[in-house]
Amino acid sequence: MPLAFTQRLINRWNSVPLRRELLFFCIVGSLGFLVDFFLFVALQKILPDVPARLIALTGSTTLVWWLNRRHTFLSTDPQWLREFGRFILTRILGMGINAAVSLTLLWEFPQAGRLAAVAAGTLAALMVNYLTSKHWAYRK
Repeated sequence: MPLAFTQRLINRWNSVPLRRELLFFCIVGSLGFLVDFFLFVALQKILPDVPARLIALTGSTTLVWWLNRRHTFLSTDPQWLREFGRFILTRILGMGINAAVSLTLLWEFPQAGRLAAVAAGTLAALMVNYLTSKHWAYRK
C-alpha cells in the first residue's frame, strides 16, 4: 500500500504543469520573502515590531498576488479585484500563521535572529498559501 501511494505521488510530481506551478509558486514566494524581510527590517527602525511586521506582510502579499496571477496560475480573470479579494481572504490565515511563528521566535529566541524568524513564519504558512491559492483564489 505505501508503495502504491508513493508511486502516485511520483507520477503526480512528474506532471509537467504541476512541477511548473510549484516551481513558479516557490520562486514567487522567495521574492515575496525577500521583500517581506527587507521591508520588515527597514520598518523596525521607525515602528514597533507588530506594526512593522504587519506592514511588511501586507506589502509582500500584494506583490505575491500579482506575480502568482501573472506567472504561476496564469489567471486571466477579468474581475481581478474579486480575485484579489479572495486572495486576501485566504492570506489572512497564512499571515496569521506567519506572524505568530515569526514574532514568537523573535521574542522567545532573539538569538536566532530576524532572518530565521521571518523564514520560519514563511515556511509555516507555505502549504496553506499554496492550497488556498490553487483551489480558491485563482480558481478557473
